[in-house]
Amino acid sequence: MKEESNEKNLITWRRGKVAEYLAKGYSQADIARILQVSEPTISRDVEYLRQQAINGIADFIENLPHEWVKTRTAIDILVRKAWEILDKTTFDDVDQQLAVIKTIATLNQIRLSMHSDPSILQKAADGAIRIKQQLAEMKRQQSATNNNKKYKYKVITEYTPEAGGKGKTKRILKRVDREEEDEENTIIV
Repeated sequence: MKEESNEKNLITWRRGKVAEYLAKGYSQADIARILQVSEPTISRDVEYLRQQAINGIADFIENLPHEWVKTRTAIDILVRKAWEILDKTTFDDVDQQLAVIKTIATLNQIRLSMHSDPSILQKAADGAIRIKQQLAEMKRQQSATNNNKKYKYKVITEYTPEAGGKGKTKRILKRVDREEEDEENTIIV
């Protein structure tokens, strides 16, 4: 159980590093070399990060109306508290009193801007529906592409020298681009 937890932590850490290196402009091949893992592992991590981003955007859009209500409620509470402060406090300094008045004015401007366009929520809801549909279509296309995709791999023999003149030979598959194709050593999977 502890080993499984450590593996999950390692994967989470690696995906965080992948996101960091992608943000810095590194290629997947560079990231694989830096983190000393295979390129297909980095590719799966990138796909996982993309999926997380898609889900995050969808959740954000879905929660937008609720966040709007929470923000409006919070502003209402702050306006009430500011008025209480203004009404119950004797200010020795006029600047302090003006600061509270300015805060009330700013909060009311924000509240007014939230309510000035009654179609804001409708636009947000329409946008959410449209983006959800686009995301669903992207997922369908991605799924269809992944189901139909055939990869070309090149068989590469690696020799690792060891002490005493002996070494290990291993064969690995490396995904290749069209220009790297070598009919003799390329297989399609």
